Amino acid sequence: NPIPVKIGLKIVGASLLMIPGVAFLNVTVIAILMTTVHFIPQTLPEPSAGAGFFVSFFVMAVTPGICEELFFRGMIMNALEGRFGFRFAAILSAVLFGLFHFNLANLLGPIFLGLLFAWLVQVTNSIYAGMIGHAVNNGFAVTISWLMSRGQAVSMETGMDLTELFLENRDMLIASLAGAAGLLLVVAVPMVWFGLTIYRSIRLEYLKSGDILKVSGQQFVVTGRKNAEAGAGSAVWLYPYDQVPVAEHYEDAISLVDLRSLRRDRQVRTASKHWIKGPRPKMRLKESLPFWGGGVLYIAIGIYLILAFRGMVS
Repeated sequence: NPIPVKIGLKIVGASLLMIPGVAFLNVTVIAILMTTVHFIPQTLPEPSAGAGFFVSFFVMAVTPGICEELFFRGMIMNALEGRFGFRFAAILSAVLFGLFHFNLANLLGPIFLGLLFAWLVQVTNSIYAGMIGHAVNNGFAVTISWLMSRGQAVSMETGMDLTELFLENRDMLIASLAGAAGLLLVVAVPMVWFGLTIYRSIRLEYLKSGDILKVSGQQFVVTGRKNAEAGAGSAVWLYPYDQVPVAEHYEDAISLVDLRSLRRDRQVRTASKHWIKGPRPKMRLKESLPFWGGGVLYIAIGIYLILAFRGMVS
């Protein structure tokens, strides 16, 4: 499904604000690994100057944004959601997404992003939302790697190799990582909070019938949107939650509310529950065994490859 330009720009901004949170998770894991086992952090392949940067950006940002989102959110999460519900599907697809990177130092960050991308795809009902967020995150990482490689080239010209300097002094590297993690935490908390605020505003743009809103402490059920066929909008029909009839259809509403005016006063909150819940078929034992067996095998192979790449197993 297409995404309005305004929503796309919000996803870009919110995804950039999430990057310090991802960096904090990864740097913390690296610091812990280096204090417990012999661990050397991996870096992204360094793009060369000129056209090499754009090639790297396409290969490591645009392509994964399309292909990985189609696989993890478009295929895996979508397949699991009908049987297990959105929460289970989002969590499992995010964990598999993290393991798919085959790098312990880059495990928690992708899981965190996988949960955010799953939420975006669910809310907007569009795989494009996950693709945009994914490409923005990877593109930022590629750009930073390119800038750092340029700085490294300058330092080598002056006779300083920063990588060798840190690897020769492991304690210095660990202390630097711990300090970086603390600084990232201070930076990440307000930025991630602001990013989640943007995500919440996206959620309000995509309210649908049956969603529950809290307005000034009182719960209402969304019974429809004004000009719903036009896509995302701000005007919705609300019905008091405690007065909703038992019948499946409840077209009658008491008021048409413009969420933009309420949002400025921070009076609107979305609840996690939904008034209408469709029946979910139960999975029989013979159906569940291949699923769980395949999941365990996938995780085992992922862990083995991570350890093998690090030389921890032969």
